[in-house]
Amino acid sequence: MEDKDIHEDEINLREALEEWEEAEKSPDDVPGDNEEVPENLSVENDEVSDHTSGEAGDISKDVPGEQEDSSNDVPGSAQEPASGEKKKHKKLRVVLPVVLAAVAAVYLGTSVFYRNHYLPNTVINGIDCSSKTTGELEELIIAEVNSYELKLTERGGDSEIIFGTDIGLQVVFDGTLDAILEEQQSFAWPAALFHDSNYNPGSTASYDDELLKGALASLNCMDTDQMTVTADAQIVFSEEGVYEIQPEVYGTYMELDTLAAAVDAALCSLAETVDLEESECYENPVYTENSEELTTACDEMNSLLSVNITYDMLDIGTIEISKEEMSGWITLGEDFSVSVNEEAVAAFVADFAGRYDTQYTDHTLQTTWGSAVTISNGSYGWKLDQEAETAALLEELAAGDDVVREPNYSHTAASHGENDYGDTYVEINLTAQHLYFYKDGVLIAESDFVSGNVAKGMSTPAGIYPVTYTQRNATLRGGWLCDAGILLDAV
Repeated sequence: MEDKDIHEDEINLREALEEWEEAEKSPDDVPGDNEEVPENLSVENDEVSDHTSGEAGDISKDVPGEQEDSSNDVPGSAQEPASGEKKKHKKLRVVLPVVLAAVAAVYLGTSVFYRNHYLPNTVINGIDCSSKTTGELEELIIAEVNSYELKLTERGGDSEIIFGTDIGLQVVFDGTLDAILEEQQSFAWPAALFHDSNYNPGSTASYDDELLKGALASLNCMDTDQMTVTADAQIVFSEEGVYEIQPEVYGTYMELDTLAAAVDAALCSLAETVDLEESECYENPVYTENSEELTTACDEMNSLLSVNITYDMLDIGTIEISKEEMSGWITLGEDFSVSVNEEAVAAFVADFAGRYDTQYTDHTLQTTWGSAVTISNGSYGWKLDQEAETAALLEELAAGDDVVREPNYSHTAASHGENDYGDTYVEINLTAQHLYFYKDGVLIAESDFVSGNVAKGMSTPAGIYPVTYTQRNATLRGGWLCDAGILLDAV
């Protein structure tokens, strides 16, 4: 609305007020009735009133009881307050229209002002545009772009700056600002005083894509040598011999395209900062140390690990299966299910057998005649029943009970010491056809003997063997018959 329109509105308003005043006039406003009495006339009336009241006083003496009633008819006495009220109403009828006219003039004038100015509390792309014209707003935007800096807040607390001049940042005005101004209701400016109007119409700036990519690639946060990889929390076996949850890792690795998208959004609105973490530029771990799946699984794994299994190895004491060895049996599935790996248990049993089995291994014997010999043949020695031992371990883990026991053997010997045959045995010299019986390391007896006929292919095999059976008072006969057993602990 131009100045001419304002003038016409004021003329119309005045004409309306005059018509309203004419309509408000009443019969009391007729001259001579309710008009104010001129001051000189009031004096004369006072004189008349005094004179009259004097006469009335004389009459009141002759007519008893009439004095109070006659005083009500005397001008200037009881009727004066009513006249004052009329004066107040008269003034109110004159002042109120003037006040209303002034308020209306202010309202209309301000409404006209906001036809080409943004309403109060208007914010466009983060810029306060209150009471500004489109031209003024554009000047603000241009000034802001010329000195524009975008701060990148990175994970870990570091920050870097991208300067608008380095990426060819320019202002773009596409008529959006004018459209916002045209859409606003200028006559609603009083309501705008009490609430904010925020607009984010989109891009108000442009930049050179290649310059931006170059600027981003030169940032320290995009140096692959400095990036760290994001990792989920995981369950690990600790040095303390228990399972614990290793915390997640919030890495700094991010793709260039992801960073460019976040920066583009900030540039379009001329934002001062962009938080790369809030903009989801980084990968985040799926599972943290507080994830229920991990905490539950860790408790189950430690429950299995708490079982104590101890082997009684007779003369060499006991051997407890270590927690580290047991940790190799417990597995965690992709769905966080906990189980015992039977193959891993079987592998442990096989390794244990390899350390303690002595059957079919070389044995050393310190002979009675002084020399030490190595005996390679023979079935004597310890041999673990691996299948039975694997099954026993699985059952004990499932039961959760501590156990102390001997391993399951398929063949046993006398000792787990250096010589598994111990210190009670029979030493046989096939060449000399002579034997020696030792008990608890002491030679108890010795004797000649007859072994198998070598010439007839009936030779006694050399080696170390367990005693098959013993028999007293037996007679050894030649040929194919033999009633005698050989009393041996080791042969």
